[in-house]
Amino acid sequence: MKNKPDLLEHIIHGIFLILGLITVGCVLVITIYLVISGIPAIREIGLVDFSVMSSRNRVLKQVRETYGKSRAILDMTETFSSAKKLSARDVHDIIRAASMARVETVVLPQNVAYKEDLNAISEGQIVPWVWAEGELSGKTDALWLLLSGARGIISDNTALLSETAATSLVQNTLTTAPLNVGHRGTYASISGAPENTVENAIVAYENGANAVEVDIFMTKDGVIVLHHDSGTGKKMKAPDGSSSNWSIENNSYEFLSSLYYTGYYEKDENGEDVEYTGYHISTLEALLDEFKDKDLRFVIEIKSSKSEIVPALKALIDRYDVLDQCMVITFPSTGQLDDLMTYFPELAVGSLLGTSSSASDPEQALYYTLKDSQPTNAIPDLNYSGYGAGYVRAATMRGIPVMGWTINDTAKIYRALLDGLTGITTDNAHVLGALAKSITAKTPYQTVPGSSVTVDAEVVSYAREALEGEIELIVIEGEELVASADGLTLQLVEGAEGVVTYMVSYTQTLSTGESYTIYTQPQWFFVSEETLEEPEEPETSDVSYVIITGN
Repeated sequence: MKNKPDLLEHIIHGIFLILGLITVGCVLVITIYLVISGIPAIREIGLVDFSVMSSRNRVLKQVRETYGKSRAILDMTETFSSAKKLSARDVHDIIRAASMARVETVVLPQNVAYKEDLNAISEGQIVPWVWAEGELSGKTDALWLLLSGARGIISDNTALLSETAATSLVQNTLTTAPLNVGHRGTYASISGAPENTVENAIVAYENGANAVEVDIFMTKDGVIVLHHDSGTGKKMKAPDGSSSNWSIENNSYEFLSSLYYTGYYEKDENGEDVEYTGYHISTLEALLDEFKDKDLRFVIEIKSSKSEIVPALKALIDRYDVLDQCMVITFPSTGQLDDLMTYFPELAVGSLLGTSSSASDPEQALYYTLKDSQPTNAIPDLNYSGYGAGYVRAATMRGIPVMGWTINDTAKIYRALLDGLTGITTDNAHVLGALAKSITAKTPYQTVPGSSVTVDAEVVSYAREALEGEIELIVIEGEELVASADGLTLQLVEGAEGVVTYMVSYTQTLSTGESYTIYTQPQWFFVSEETLEEPEEPETSDVSYVIITGN
């Protein structure tokens, strides 16, 4: 045990953990992780449930390969230490680097802790933590980090973070919005088109899905198509009206594309209902082409056990350059998880898992799901029935994202949202679609004493529509400069100069009577008689290649 004291010297910071939903008044969990650069001493200490943090991909991969149930945390603080803001390419490469290093959690410096960027990382099912360098100077600093979208904050002053969360944020503060995953798109009765088709996915997107889950098989001639079952069953007919349970994998795409989905009707020239024959099997390529570069992610479930499907999937994703939009999920029984890790290591992967018999014991349930998913670096994507906030909390303590399927009841969708899931798979994407997802605010950079300032604020739903409702303006610091407030307008004191720091919030009430609140990060404006030069917008970094090539 001679190495133990040396290792313990590296236990240097507390971690304030955020479930994506800060519940003020609960017991705040503060945990400690080992920060090491190698693995030999782990075996001597006898650790079982642990995480290792390093900036070296090679070390993390070695730990994950040696200890399949361990977690790894990629430290990117040095890589982005001089950056002012992350670019879209940075976000993409962070997700890619995390997958290649077999980690679910990345640590970034506070200088790049902008909500829109960290939320984008979270949507890629990578958990962002932020390292708070130096002392937090006060409430504004604490609120900036708490509302950044980080799910963990490494800091010497977790007491300030805890106090600020308890006194400045309401109960059920949503800091990270989960993915709204349209299951096979959405119900055919809602979309008017068959599930697992491009036409259906378009409707799911319009209803507020920011991800669509589709099932894939490979045809006899190597085309990846969207279909849930291995055969067509009675869902499809041939042009002559005949029907059979034609095998997807044992028939050519040419044949399968000649079939049409049954059960859909249109009006003829006499106003009579006649069968519509225009819905055909969709290819994955058509889906990627439709949504490339749009704000939609693809959650692709491999149904096939064919070994050729993973290389073909990689080739298609690479050809369309949509890796940043893709995640692949599959049941362990398909045998594809190992191939995904081997041939497509940069891809985010989820392991589909059923209800655990030990779901009532969160720690025990998490142990069993990690036993199945961690060796292949797959995040748990659970049949969420029977699980709950305790399980999500146990996973969050370990820096693990959790997705859940298939949650269709409105009250259960709300509960999954409030439990802190990172992704909710549902046939009813419109339920979350109607809810508030983000809030923004802006004021002039500078104004003069005695003037009035109106905050330009907007709340946007999952369905990408502006929402009506009361937006609250909260002055954080600089109250002495404010004479009065009326809604989003502040009347400033005559002759007083300084800085006003504020944030705005919006409370979304649910049909169950529950609610959650979203906030902007702190914003500010200067009050001065002298004209101040407004700085340029923060430039995004250009250092992503360091992440990929570093070892």
